[in-house]
Amino acid sequence: MVRLFALLATVWVVGCVSPVGAQEQPSAPVARAPFVVSEETAREDRVQAILAQSMRRCWQAPTDLPNPQRLIVVIAFELNPDGTLRGAPRVTNPVNYRNDAPMRTAVERALRAVRECAPYPFPNDEIVGQHYDTWDE
Repeated sequence: MVRLFALLATVWVVGCVSPVGAQEQPSAPVARAPFVVSEETAREDRVQAILAQSMRRCWQAPTDLPNPQRLIVVIAFELNPDGTLRGAPRVTNPVNYRNDAPMRTAVERALRAVRECAPYPFPNDEIVGQHYDTWDE
């Protein structure tokens, strides 16, 4: 099943900062093995990219809700070969959200986005279109 991670609208990037006046010492070159990505991994990455691009147009991020950084929702859903939903999307995380109004709103938005974004463009993609087994569930 395709898993949608409702990502927060704000991403915090933590960098390393050297103390003021600190001198960086040059390091010796490090030999690195070539980075190899399997075709299957590349297809899975492409599926995630297509899904993220599709969801941007349908999903309302929870930034207007209290403590949006905690409102992470995971939705599972299955797709037909034409990119339409096969069955209803399901919330897999959080398990218990009914008594938490902000979380309930975030879940409702994520479910609505999954439904409104369908059909998904996977069948027409030149990389993953012929690999239904990569994006069907």
